Amino acid sequence: MEISEAAYWGMWRLKKAAIQNGNLVVISGFDGAGKTTQIELLAKSLTTSGENVISTRQPTDWYRSHPQLRAYIEEGQAVDQQFLALLAAADRRKHIVEVIDPNMTAGSWVLCDRYVFSSLAFFAERGVDADIVARFNLDIPRPSLAVLLDVPPNITVDRINHRDGGVRKFEEQDAARIGRIRNNFLRLAALDPEVLVIDGRNEPASIHKIIMDRLNKPKQMAS
Repeated sequence: MEISEAAYWGMWRLKKAAIQNGNLVVISGFDGAGKTTQIELLAKSLTTSGENVISTRQPTDWYRSHPQLRAYIEEGQAVDQQFLALLAAADRRKHIVEVIDPNMTAGSWVLCDRYVFSSLAFFAERGVDADIVARFNLDIPRPSLAVLLDVPPNITVDRINHRDGGVRKFEEQDAARIGRIRNNFLRLAALDPEVLVIDGRNEPASIHKIIMDRLNKPKQMAS
């Protein structure tokens, strides 16, 4: 995957005063990386500390239920991927307007399972130019913290098989494809030094501590 620095950095909007009270934390990675577990642990820690927390995910069911998406991810049917990338961006905008911005304005911590990093990594593998995907996602809030849980393809496959009883979606059936998507995530992280990459093979408690240590540092990702 190739993405220009101008396209990548051009996605993020300038932080607006109305949403400075809240924090957006996103956790990315392939299915089976442990995103849900980490969001649950983080929500518990923040809530215990007295913070208002909302856990959410992208894409939302609005996108996940679209017939053309289902046809592709379940059966690998030929679908115009640029259309799906645009649909995913519309879903993200809807989610930002309806969920992320209002809760950040209210001063809450918004914990999001997947974000624009997933769109960039997956659609690049599907043949959509990453700069085009970035242009579809202009003016989106930059996370206070972005975490990438990195897991090798063979372990990803084992985890998905264990979780789903051997039933795998189209993109989960080919370890080489999983590897290319993983590499796309890592290329994004290499471009952005503020993305926190964690080995997803570590114990959940160890991963959680790394995330909390980063959040407790005075300097967070600038917007």
